[in-house]
Amino acid sequence: NIKVVGNKIYATAKDISGDHTLFVRVKSDEYDAWLAADYDIENEEEALESLPDKTFETVDMSSFFNCSMDKMHDQAYIEPRPKGFSMGAFQNGRYSHNWNQYGRNVVYVDDSMLRSAGGTVTTTSGIPFATPEKDNNIAIVTMFEAFPTAITVPLDGKGQEIAVMYVASSNCMLSYVENARITVKYKDGTTTKKSLVYPLNVDDWLTSALTTEAECFYFSNFNHATVQRVRLDADKELESISIEAISNDVIIGVAGISIARG
Repeated sequence: NIKVVGNKIYATAKDISGDHTLFVRVKSDEYDAWLAADYDIENEEEALESLPDKTFETVDMSSFFNCSMDKMHDQAYIEPRPKGFSMGAFQNGRYSHNWNQYGRNVVYVDDSMLRSAGGTVTTTSGIPFATPEKDNNIAIVTMFEAFPTAITVPLDGKGQEIAVMYVASSNCMLSYVENARITVKYKDGTTTKKSLVYPLNVDDWLTSALTTEAECFYFSNFNHATVQRVRLDADKELESISIEAISNDVIIGVAGISIARG
């Protein structure tokens, strides 16, 4: 339904929420160029009533752990790479211009607090997560072929809220785009989704915490995890939760899942 009236253009956009850019060809005498037009579509959402204090229970995801935190940047993240020019990541998954809390392009990981937590660590907000004392303690998802792009953990019963704790390697070049996605699936086939967007609710675990819409949990002086809480449809039976990498150069290490039943 594109229509030009005078020097204005009118059209109907698809009902897809988020930030969008379209390009409009503009001609005037010898001037001929494509100009970018940015617009945002917001879906009206019902205001959710605040939930009373509730008890979270840990979800066993030990069989999905495929790496340990101290080995996350010992892996080879080589393919795929963007076809054009890219200020991309080094082979170890660290951003090329990274200056973190321990120095420029230095990888320092101390997860001893998690290892010594006796199998369960509790964040500042009081949410518990199961974490092993040895061996692998994260499930990595990434577009790089070294690990799967997504993991899916089965769930059962019903719940009011689910929380995911993760570490991430990301960078400012991925600001305000979807880095990863959490999808909760119900047995009736419907889903609840949550986008992880740098720096709103995902950032780099070796730099200072930036997130403003999710809990930051420091487990050493140099390393932090992020805890994203997702409101659920409490009337529906749960089937699974998936965490999927969406952007290139992003590495997500899922460290725990916890659910509040009621």
